Amino acid sequence: MRHLSFTVICACMALGLPAFAAAPMTTQQAQIDAALKALRFPSGSGVTNISFVAGNVAIDFSPETAAGIDDCALEALTDAAQIAFHGTEGITKWRFTCNGRLLSSYLPPVPEVVPESGPRSVQRGPQYTPAVGALTGKTIAISPGHGWTSNSTGTGWATQRGYWQGIIEDFLNPEFMQYLNNFLVNNGATVYPCRELDKTYGQCTTVWTFAGLTRTAPNKPWWQMASLYHNVRQGAPSSVYDNGRTTDANRDIATRPLYAIWRGADIMVSLHNNGDSGTASGTLTMYETSNGYMVTDAANQYGSQYLGQKVHARVISELRANYLSNWYSYGAQGFAGNYGENNFFKGPACIVETAFMDTPTPDNAALHDENYKMLVAKAIYEGICDYFHVTPTYNTAVAAPSGTWSPVPLPRTWSVKLGSPVNSAPSSSGGWVYAATDAGVVYGIPATAQSGFTPGVVKWRYPPSGGLGAAVKARPSVYDDTVYAVTIAGKMVAMDRLTGALKWTVTVPNSGNLQCPPAPTADGMLLIGSDNGRLYSYSQSTGELLRTFPTVFGAITSQVAAPDYGHVWLTSADGKVRCVTGDLLTVLWQKDSGSPIPSAPFVLTTNNSVYVTTAAGSVVALNASNGGTANGWPAAGVAMPFNIGTSPWADGNSGIVSFGMDNHSIAAVSASSGAALSDFPLKPYGVKEFTSSPIALNGVIYIGGTDGRLYALKRGSGAADPGGTWRTFDAGSMALPGMFTAAPCLTGTGAGDVVVAGNTNGWLYAFPI
Repeated sequence: MRHLSFTVICACMALGLPAFAAAPMTTQQAQIDAALKALRFPSGSGVTNISFVAGNVAIDFSPETAAGIDDCALEALTDAAQIAFHGTEGITKWRFTCNGRLLSSYLPPVPEVVPESGPRSVQRGPQYTPAVGALTGKTIAISPGHGWTSNSTGTGWATQRGYWQGIIEDFLNPEFMQYLNNFLVNNGATVYPCRELDKTYGQCTTVWTFAGLTRTAPNKPWWQMASLYHNVRQGAPSSVYDNGRTTDANRDIATRPLYAIWRGADIMVSLHNNGDSGTASGTLTMYETSNGYMVTDAANQYGSQYLGQKVHARVISELRANYLSNWYSYGAQGFAGNYGENNFFKGPACIVETAFMDTPTPDNAALHDENYKMLVAKAIYEGICDYFHVTPTYNTAVAAPSGTWSPVPLPRTWSVKLGSPVNSAPSSSGGWVYAATDAGVVYGIPATAQSGFTPGVVKWRYPPSGGLGAAVKARPSVYDDTVYAVTIAGKMVAMDRLTGALKWTVTVPNSGNLQCPPAPTADGMLLIGSDNGRLYSYSQSTGELLRTFPTVFGAITSQVAAPDYGHVWLTSADGKVRCVTGDLLTVLWQKDSGSPIPSAPFVLTTNNSVYVTTAAGSVVALNASNGGTANGWPAAGVAMPFNIGTSPWADGNSGIVSFGMDNHSIAAVSASSGAALSDFPLKPYGVKEFTSSPIALNGVIYIGGTDGRLYALKRGSGAADPGGTWRTFDAGSMALPGMFTAAPCLTGTGAGDVVVAGNTNGWLYAFPI
């Protein structure tokens, strides 16, 4: 949330003041005065007094300060004060005053908004139909603040927050809230997000006219737009969005809680992230103390303070237990009107500031980590349950949205905890599975009775203790009696399949990051591609480097295909599909797709075709022998309406090529022609994208989702009732959610075989096929 400009920091430094350290009150007063100047408050604005007694910070300002106040300026001034007090322990409440009045009382009043009743004549209702669960009957508003906002003349658009080390908060906050929305809806709550959470809902091309201003069309994705415009689209009354403020940025602050009031929310929970701190780290939760909803009964069993404390306690506990043991807590702190998102809501409300975007580690790194986002969302959900005095549940019996399907539980055959996120696909041989983790550890696990051991019990790990020094992001490969694995840092190891004993280890020269699984061939080679564009051949038995292909290609991040002795098919970021000779000396053919290819090629030997999916959202089929267009396919391939997030899988028995798309659906086309199929796409329940590549067997597609579910989707039941008997497993049912980001594997096709998938929560799961 914090958004001080660099000029604020420079102004503090110009006074010879430490911008981000605890200091005597005179120093803190000078820092806040410098911030007032940098924020362009009227001349004469300044601090007249600061006191800090028993955890309460009270700051009094000159009358000129009140003359320059608006919603955005008050939030920025509050952020500046927090920075001035950074490092001061024990703060519990803040109060800003001017002439004996709260500084927030100088803001324009917000309109009276009446909660809606009766049938809702709006464009969209709740994002998803709630299931039955712990929060049934509760209505909750969730706000991922900020987003694209029009300027004061209506001629341009800008994000409300700037760029911090790969992050723009406007685009980050909704990603947390996608997870929270899922938790709440799956467990009974009726949820009203204050912004669009569906990344595929489309572009906002509306020319908005309200509050006396016509704005140019933004042409931005709806999920990136600010609450203000989302609420107009949702059919809110004009009092929600034309709320007496003079700019859209100020209107946006007020519209979030007013929208929540209109929707009849029992509570409101907002999520933001901090910046402009310099060195700060950790989580702060803020609640309102001045609007009459801080405490609503004598025991403080309800109210904003209770909500903030319960949510904050869960977030810190979750992060310390499952992310970083010393994650810093600023506590739950009360503010008297400083943040409109809390102040204007007529009910209990809190804002969670999860981390500092400008602190590289651990905060910024955490904000790039999907597991961190999911843990925070899980903790907020559990804190909300604590507030309502119900036990958190992880309900997989979800009532799906209209036009999709209701899942049947997919029972586990076994599961085993590996202790670190599994972001690489497992592999299988002889009734065993082999999996690797982000901690750089490879595991050998009997998976079925045919292995001769108890399924689901780890028999070996390599190294026996510690790790390989870097994460394993590529699927381990198994051939004959050996398992091969590579780390992201370029190390390759060979281990005995049954004992885990090390056979050899090498470091791939100039490898870049190894994300491509090693590919064993029948003639004793091990092929590995690198994101430096090089293709290598190693000896399976000794680890000796045999050859490096003489040409450097684009980055190779997906496994190469080598289904026969003499040919290797590969894809790369330069947009080309290539077939090279097995001795890595000659390019037999190459085909330019016109856009990068992050996916692995799938060679279907029964029809001599190779299938790829491109970054441009197309599926391409080529003749595997000469690179020409596959028989029956269009030369340009088949363009899909949404981005494709996975590699393809061709199932010769059912004649389909399947893949996952960013609109939360699984698509497939005819393997023989690329024609659309009447029973696709399949759209399971969830709001996150598919990044796990599918595998298919006899018309059943197995695919993992970043919504924490593994799906077994059987086609052929007809478009009217797609998948009435399909199955799903929700990782959240084990109380520690995670994502299925990598493809599952099959141990075989018999009655006793299983499909196995790894999860970012550190568990490996097996299910009946």
